[in-house]
Amino acid sequence: MQDHVTGVSIASAVKDASANELIIKVVNTAKTAQEIDLDFEGAKVAGKAMSYTLRSDDPEAVNSFESPKGISPVEAEISLSKGRLRTAVPAEALVVYKVKIK
Repeated sequence: MQDHVTGVSIASAVKDASANELIIKVVNTAKTAQEIDLDFEGAKVAGKAMSYTLRSDDPEAVNSFESPKGISPVEAEISLSKGRLRTAVPAEALVVYKVKIK
């Protein structure tokens, strides 16, 4: 897998053999969204992936008994183009991408 993650603070990738998928975790600590371009060269990946985004506009936000979902993941389906994942990672966010391997 080749990547282009300029501006992103932390990124990691693993293969979950039991689920037959790649899991990519990206943390963007910048105050602005950052573009990423992941090329899964050599891997046969599905045309769609799932993303799970965790972020809040309030840097002091916490989950509590009164507000248990103050910060909770937002799930979305995203499309891959020619085996590449090109997207923007929101400002100050953790995003987990799950890409199925064919």
